[in-house]
Amino acid sequence: MAEQLKEVADENSPLCGLLRLGVSETIVHTWLPRFLNKIHNTFPKLDVEITVDVTTNLREGLLSQSLDLAFLMGPVSDSKIENVDLCEFSLIWVANPKLGMAKVTTSIEQLSQWPVITYARNTRPYEDISNKFRELNIPPPRLFSCSSLSACLRMVTDGIGVSPLPKQMINTELANGNLEIVDTNWVPNNLHFTASYPKSPYNGLIKKPLS
Repeated sequence: MAEQLKEVADENSPLCGLLRLGVSETIVHTWLPRFLNKIHNTFPKLDVEITVDVTTNLREGLLSQSLDLAFLMGPVSDSKIENVDLCEFSLIWVANPKLGMAKVTTSIEQLSQWPVITYARNTRPYEDISNKFRELNIPPPRLFSCSSLSACLRMVTDGIGVSPLPKQMINTELANGNLEIVDTNWVPNNLHFTASYPKSPYNGLIKKPLS
């Protein structure tokens, strides 16, 4: 309530303060720079403290109130957290062209010949992939899980294996020929993101509109 009263009293003055923002790395590699540029232009006196982490840790940050707002794979199933639908990314299988996988349709069973480079173990994409391969009556592939999407991208670009990645993240690599799309009969579920924040204590900065 004190924060809301202060907001009303100061609504005609330049907004300042600190926004503690948690972000999934998928967002970092897509539209976060444009978002931060909007914040800078709209609220030039606002400080932003950014934490990039996996959704599990960002959720804990919201519940412990060490984060004011998080862009994560949601929603967060907790009565103390408010969730707002944000965006969705579809995943596509990609590989280095030298593996020669783009010339024919590749079944999910055939993908198991190569290491599968994927999100960290405590994420939904990893669960989707590991569960799918467990359903198949084949030897399981080697799963190279990594908490850094930058590292995943580097490994698949270097030809270490195949990976399901958001297309919006790899348009440059596809355009310059460093990666190519692998046509498969199965892809992991889309990544659904929410903007999530604690209902209390309420940080009035969260719902300020960007110009």
